[in-house]
Amino acid sequence: MLNLSSSASLIVAACLVLTQVSPAMEVPAGTYTNPTADLGGGYSAASYNLLGNTTFGWQTGTLNGNINLNSFTLTVDTGGGNLTALNGALSGTGRLVWSGGGAGEYWQTLPSFLGGSAANTLSGTLTVWRGTLALAKPTGITAVAGSMVVGGGDNKAILQWQNSNQVADSAWVSLVGTTGARLNFQGYSETLGTVFLQADGDIYLGNGSAIVRFANSSGVAWAVGKQLIIREWDGSVSGGGTERVCFGNSAAGITAPQLRQVGFMNPAGFAAGLYRAAILTTGEVVPGGSPVAAVNLPYDLSPAAQAARAVIYTSAGRSNLVAAGTPRQNFRPTRGSQASDGHLSLGQRACQPPGRLLACCAYALTPTFHRALHPLVRGAAGPSHVRVVRNREDFHRPAFRKSPAAARQQH
Repeated sequence: MLNLSSSASLIVAACLVLTQVSPAMEVPAGTYTNPTADLGGGYSAASYNLLGNTTFGWQTGTLNGNINLNSFTLTVDTGGGNLTALNGALSGTGRLVWSGGGAGEYWQTLPSFLGGSAANTLSGTLTVWRGTLALAKPTGITAVAGSMVVGGGDNKAILQWQNSNQVADSAWVSLVGTTGARLNFQGYSETLGTVFLQADGDIYLGNGSAIVRFANSSGVAWAVGKQLIIREWDGSVSGGGTERVCFGNSAAGITAPQLRQVGFMNPAGFAAGLYRAAILTTGEVVPGGSPVAAVNLPYDLSPAAQAARAVIYTSAGRSNLVAAGTPRQNFRPTRGSQASDGHLSLGQRACQPPGRLLACCAYALTPTFHRALHPLVRGAAGPSHVRVVRNREDFHRPAFRKSPAAARQQH
């Protein structure tokens, strides 16, 4: 007689065997061009447990298994932008560095992905060093649980949203580097922690109804002279529109100097241009006023930056003629002449006859700087002559190689 109880037990046991999850493979520190082959897993569902700082190369393709970083750094190198996806759950306290894109003029516009249906609990920092990384978990499933750094590599870095609510509400984001840092929301909404502006950054809202909320960031330092430009805005100047960018929940969400570093490029309903931001009592920033005169970024609109530019371009010269921070700091004197901070000496070999001095400047000068050159050389032996060449091309034209007698007639 068939023992149904025993048969049921065997069936349950068999199912347990079939559904048993393979243990994670231990990964020693090192670089693995193709982890599924190099580590002997041989299939994309393999899970990994890092034992040291590790780099997975572009042949990874898609990894569906889980990765426990422990406390180490995992660098994913897409080989210049090859599509790579991590669809498992990332855990641990380590650091994930995404190196996509390419160097120089070549950079990755098509994204790689943090996908899959399991939430990532990695509490360390995600750094998008270069290239485009898309957060592609289902809406409301955490793709990034820790802090985020965007930029710092030798090409553009973009963090992109494929669904709403991908990031833990407390996760702060820092925009860094010199090659461009971008948050591309593509019409999706997100709540984040504070934002650190350490480099010129962009927020692309996209088509749709993106509502982006940063925590009150008035207490964090923003680098002086850097800009946060909001693009593709299609909201309401009175607030509460279909697209919003907010800092905290009051007008104190960012400081007045920080507000002067925020701008809107070509906002809907306005004439094309770059607009300063205003902050409402709800913490929402909106474009206001008329467009600023310059639209070629980066261009710092803060009063401090404007005052600094005024000092440079209205200085009478003299002691600061070739000092760092002036238009003449890269001055290249003619042979026999020397330039250093605060001093300019012109050698007599510059033109003939001896005693006549010629200064050839590779950069355009203001009239004030032009006038300042003359008293600098009046103390030289013999009559003096100063010539200003407006640019490098003029320096090589025949008109600028006249005889000293002809040159004197021009001045």
